[in-house]
Amino acid sequence: MFSKPRAISPKASVITLPCSALNIEAISFRLLCTKLRMLNMISARRDKLVARHAGKAAVAAATAESISSTEAKSTVAD
Repeated sequence: MFSKPRAISPKASVITLPCSALNIEAISFRLLCTKLRMLNMISARRDKLVARHAGKAAVAAATAESISSTEAKSTVAD
């Protein structure tokens, strides 16, 4: 009726303890994967923002050039 206490050898306890080397390695690998995924997302977001900025800068430069050339043509020297 009662469960028997299990005999645990030192070898078995190393494998089953929460802080075993195998568990620590698995947790470290999972954390590394998470960090790499986050870095990839940050990099992709940064690249997208840089591309968007470059496009807007080109439009702004073209607008400034067209406005400047129009003002220069309409100005009459006295």
